[in-house]
Amino acid sequence: MRRLAWLPLLFLGCDGATPGPSGSAKPSAPSKATNSDATVSPPPVATRMTTVNQFLSRGAPTFVAGTLGDDKADRAVRTQIDLVLPLFEGASVVDDTSLATKWPEHPVLYGGPHVNAALAKVADSLPFSLDAGVLKLGDARYEGPGIALIAVVPAREGEGGWPEFLLYAGTGTPGIAEINSLTHGPDPIVIGDVFGPLRTGTWKGAPPVPELGEEARRIAWRSYRKSLPGLPDSKVEFRFPEMVPAKPEDDAQIQAGLRGLEAARTRLALDSVVDLTVYVHPDRRSKISLTGKDSDGHAVPSAQAVHVIAGDASVGGGVESLMAHEGAHVLAYYGVGPPASALMGEGLAVWAAGSYAGKPLAELRTKDVLAQDPKALLGPAFRRAPEHLAYPFAGLLFDAAVSTAGLPAVVEHLLPATPDTWDAAVTAAGTTPAALRAALSTTP
Repeated sequence: MRRLAWLPLLFLGCDGATPGPSGSAKPSAPSKATNSDATVSPPPVATRMTTVNQFLSRGAPTFVAGTLGDDKADRAVRTQIDLVLPLFEGASVVDDTSLATKWPEHPVLYGGPHVNAALAKVADSLPFSLDAGVLKLGDARYEGPGIALIAVVPAREGEGGWPEFLLYAGTGTPGIAEINSLTHGPDPIVIGDVFGPLRTGTWKGAPPVPELGEEARRIAWRSYRKSLPGLPDSKVEFRFPEMVPAKPEDDAQIQAGLRGLEAARTRLALDSVVDLTVYVHPDRRSKISLTGKDSDGHAVPSAQAVHVIAGDASVGGGVESLMAHEGAHVLAYYGVGPPASALMGEGLAVWAAGSYAGKPLAELRTKDVLAQDPKALLGPAFRRAPEHLAYPFAGLLFDAAVSTAGLPAVVEHLLPATPDTWDAAVTAAGTTPAALRAALSTTP
């Protein structure tokens, strides 16, 4: 699960999340790996500029959606905005092209200069450089498609300038998959990678210059390149901590992971998949120390990566089910498009795995689970609801939708639906809310 650091207890995105196929940042000066259990958060940097929390407390934000990508990229940008829009009373959304004449108050921009027209116009004047594949911030340089940047950019006076704005951007295209879930809030600058926050900082001087703290702990990994059983040309890289000696059981973890990923791919009817990196942590302590997340697994769509804890690698065991669930988040994001709600995103993953918490879908159909309201859970309430009710309901709802409308219609209409568009989306998918509700109880 992911918590928005600036709004405690409100959860969005998939259960665990969010960098490319390489899965790791390439800093200009690599940090030293250690065996310590240091927290994932870098040492704090003294704040002398507006922090993210301060910016968001000043008034209703105007979200500025980047539109320079293709249709799928534009949808991904808008999806991230739709996920947080209900949390801010009075907030509004505009396209990046609307800033040609005047900037709105409290602007929050999604997408870097390569996907946001407003930033593209002023890219040469920004106190950082960001494009598809590279982030340069002061003396720091990070390469790869999985680097994220969240920053409150100081105002620039005069012609061609801008007011202070908050930016959510990344080196991928569009580079903002699950970016809301990257821990942030108390700093003006946060750089993230496949493990989470990599470095924080602030601005100093005029014109502003970034002042960055030390990098968070990162370690070396040994890798094994594989392919999915049904797609010989696919690329799945399994990584194990280099400091942990290789053992025969590693191959069993890999094979279980491949079975899970293949099951998710088959359920989603994908003829091709993105390159994927799987980080296999030996235990929960190791995973927490590197990612800050204590879940058994979590997906990082922006990095085309998944983190899992080694476990029962038997056929139909825990690792296989976990990989089907978390892998589905990444495979679906690139294969069918991002979900506009946690309800449908987690529903897809539970449905793809065919189970939740070790129980098959048929055994999840309890009175308390079926009592949940889909429209209510389409918004932020999903992450507030008890997980043992919300996740099974989401999986059963997705299963019922596929049974009544078919997977293509669910992907086209229900996956991008919001609370305001849900009823119309159900109708467009070829069914009705009543029929969908009835199928929840009867779908085998």
